[in-house]
Amino acid sequence: TPDPNATPTPVPSPTPTPLIPPGQCLVPGMLGQTVDVAKARWEANGFKPAKLDVTVGPDNYIVGHEDIGGNTGVWDGTIQNCNAFTLRISP
Repeated sequence: TPDPNATPTPVPSPTPTPLIPPGQCLVPGMLGQTVDVAKARWEANGFKPAKLDVTVGPDNYIVGHEDIGGNTGVWDGTIQNCNAFTLRISP
């Protein structure tokens, strides 16, 4: 029989999925991935292929840096304009 003094266990609610406005895309995780994987993720997330600047390096190198106009940073997981955002990746 159930214990009348038992405290009910709360059911966790799911984490809401962020809504991405039209014309905006989520920058995929590319650091630590090969160039081929990074390019595929970039396009799969809706960005223009020509807006991913792949620095010359060894064949299919592991992405170690991201920058915009020479400003190094990490843009993975940020929301950016699908048509205008340009990102450079390098070893």
